[in-house]
Amino acid sequence: VNLSHLHKVLEPGAEPSTRRWFVRAEAEFLELCDDGLTVDAAELDEGCARARRLDDEGQGTAAIAAYEDAVARFRGDYLVDWPDAPWAEVERLRLRTLATGAMVRVGQLRLARGEPETAGVWAARVTRLEPLDDAAHRLFAQALAAQGNRAGAAATLRGLLARLAEERLGPERETVRLASSLGVDLP
Repeated sequence: VNLSHLHKVLEPGAEPSTRRWFVRAEAEFLELCDDGLTVDAAELDEGCARARRLDDEGQGTAAIAAYEDAVARFRGDYLVDWPDAPWAEVERLRLRTLATGAMVRVGQLRLARGEPETAGVWAARVTRLEPLDDAAHRLFAQALAAQGNRAGAAATLRGLLARLAEERLGPERETVRLASSLGVDLP
């Protein structure tokens, strides 16, 4: 009876006579079946590792494709339905950091290829997820400057520097250098 109920919960539309996909009874044991099962968090990890290898080997085009494929697996925070689960907090932060780092790297590679508009899209995506991410804001400012919008680039960095100061965080050295090159004073 309990196995029957479990099947109805896990596979509500399955016919009673069909072989069950998630849980099967084998003799006196229950077996959790994972054949054909994929986990987006594991795919994100594996995809980012593959992209980094390609990037390290100088295979820019392949690295871009691999990074883009990997971050397509990131659909938001890990186990978002359990926001107060302390055991998930570290993994949630790790996966978000992995994904946003990959997004920044895609943008950097796109900018280096002369695609500032696309680089800006990637940077903006990261700043929505991580509003204090120095690398993403730098990338966005660089993308704006590459499109001839130095005022927008300077405003982007001014905004970041102000938010960092509010949080009592200092900017990264690269951010300070870029701000200086755009004539932005530190707060």
